[in-house]
Amino acid sequence: MAKKSIVFSWDFSEGTQGWQEGFADYPLGQEDFYNLDFGWLPLPSTVGDKQALFITGDNRSDDLFMYFRNQVTGLTPQTNYSVTFDIELASNAPDGSAGIGGSPANSVFLKAGATLVEPLPIINDPDEGVIRLNIDQGNQSESGNDSVVLGDIAKPDDGTFDYALIKRNNNTDKFTFRTDDLGSAWLYFGTDSGYEGTTALFYSKFQAEFSPQFDSISVSEPSMITLLLTLSLSALFSQIRPFFFNHNDFYFLPHKTPKRTKPRS
Repeated sequence: MAKKSIVFSWDFSEGTQGWQEGFADYPLGQEDFYNLDFGWLPLPSTVGDKQALFITGDNRSDDLFMYFRNQVTGLTPQTNYSVTFDIELASNAPDGSAGIGGSPANSVFLKAGATLVEPLPIINDPDEGVIRLNIDQGNQSESGNDSVVLGDIAKPDDGTFDYALIKRNNNTDKFTFRTDDLGSAWLYFGTDSGYEGTTALFYSKFQAEFSPQFDSISVSEPSMITLLLTLSLSALFSQIRPFFFNHNDFYFLPHKTPKRTKPRS
């Protein structure tokens, strides 16, 4: 029986629901200088009156990564999945707008991914003194081994910098993930920025759909040898069978009907 897809979804108007914030790709100890902040705040009035996950930062390094993470369970252990991410957020960056280092809309790339380890900020090189992620989220417009680009954060250009809801997904670029023995995964989503300015976003909804790709079949070496021998013998027998069987009476080996001997008088 084919395994069904498993869908995890969150409506952040109902709360943070276990999602935790994170920041990476900035110098150690420069949190205040980068104005890093987050919270569960009301959406801007132009998009509604509900609450959402909020995150902001000044991208002074031209490479700031801002994200949220959470763990899910209940997946089938040791299984390959194709993962589709859907996200809804409020952005105030008009499509085609220009800025320092890049566009505040088209140079800020939205990403999502699934990993076996918790995505955490770390210092790989103490001499460098830069906070990095312990996973491969890629670089700006490029996906990494642990991420897929969902698009940018551009809203339709309506001549204003008012917030508007936008939706992004990876329907045309599926993300693949293999579970471990526990059947759990760490999910994350966020932005990888090439715009040297302030980005402030409100995330309202997030969904991850895990679709099994196929069942893995493990065959031991002795079983494989037995299977190959059986298939080889079966193929050989199908070739020589016509020489040993008479299709009329199914006697083994060719035979002739014996001549009757007349009874002695």
